[in-house]
Amino acid sequence: MKTQINETESIDIPVGQLADCIYQNALYLRNNFKREDLINFGSDFSGTDCRLRWHNGSWQLLTGSADYDQDHLGYWACSSIPYDCTRAEAKEIAHDLIGSIE
Repeated sequence: MKTQINETESIDIPVGQLADCIYQNALYLRNNFKREDLINFGSDFSGTDCRLRWHNGSWQLLTGSADYDQDHLGYWACSSIPYDCTRAEAKEIAHDLIGSIE
């Protein structure tokens, strides 16, 4: 899933806006998949990978397997969205992603 977040001239994104996108992705997971469908092999983590991309003045939040990313231009940060992600956890993930790019 790809979510266009914002167009900007600088690497500056509101944490709240990104956190909302992350939380909405977590709700999508819970509404459409069983927890056991999202368990990574060899661990007890259940959720999905996410990547924050900034390129040509545009932000995108990509979720799911990175195997489907078509290009690797721009600045990237990676994390994971837990199956039972709360709004507070989504905000922490947003801070981590933004901090990885800056």
